[in-house]
Amino acid sequence: MTPTPADQQPKINELRELISGIDPHEIDDLFAEVKVDTYKPKPFERLHGAELFDRQASRLVALGYPDVSGMAEPEFLRLLGPLRPNADGRQGNDIPFVVVIPPSMVSIREQLSLVEHDEGGVTQFLKDEDLLVRSGIAIPNGPYLAKGIDVGDGLRGVSPDTAVEHLIGEGRSPLTIAEGAALLIHYPHILDFVNIHLAATVHQSGDAIDLYSYAGAVKLKRDPANRGDPRWGTPSCAERTNATEESQPL
Repeated sequence: MTPTPADQQPKINELRELISGIDPHEIDDLFAEVKVDTYKPKPFERLHGAELFDRQASRLVALGYPDVSGMAEPEFLRLLGPLRPNADGRQGNDIPFVVVIPPSMVSIREQLSLVEHDEGGVTQFLKDEDLLVRSGIAIPNGPYLAKGIDVGDGLRGVSPDTAVEHLIGEGRSPLTIAEGAALLIHYPHILDFVNIHLAATVHQSGDAIDLYSYAGAVKLKRDPANRGDPRWGTPSCAERTNATEESQPL
């Protein structure tokens, strides 16, 4: 075991004293709640409409999406342009929308390789071909907007399967892994306060798909879909829409 640095020992002693009277089973819940209260921005996003759309489009370009999609920058931006008039979002959610690039254009592996978190990328333990859209969830063709994003901290400790039932009952949808990639491209600091189940995508085995931060790195893996953890939440959207189709049913 790596020895604790001397300058950290006073903090560890203080923490040990603080938690000494707490039921061990409650510690994860307590720390998860404190992380959300401490690190979740309030408000989460200040921009909206065309201004937010332009910022997201510019970031996609800056990170190299045109290159990995096999397009020149002007061609890529022309493809996204028709989404701009629809760039709005319901009030009361964390983020009005995110621009989503489907796996048919850029693979999940390539998209996750562009996520930047604490100067690192995503360690991927899963194969793209094993990742399936959950039955009953409709995804638009081509680039689209996932609107009314909730980052999922309100569903911490709820299993992915149960979260899906809850969200559908609320008229919402969990996010796919492509939507999770889009979310973390623009808001990687979500993982500073909550790990996420991307419950609109399932592994071919039936397991849930998770993205989480651990030891300074982001990891993609699978876990049982019927198991909850207070450190994990399930992000969701209110609707999905592209430039030519009606909003997709959730």
